[in-house]
Amino acid sequence: MQGMDSQELHAGIHMVPVEVIE
Repeated sequence: MQGMDSQELHAGIHMVPVEVIE
């Protein structure tokens, strides 16, 4: 997730840590 990082980071931060998103 390169471009989605910004949006997914805010929405996914409650569910999964930032390390998993990146």
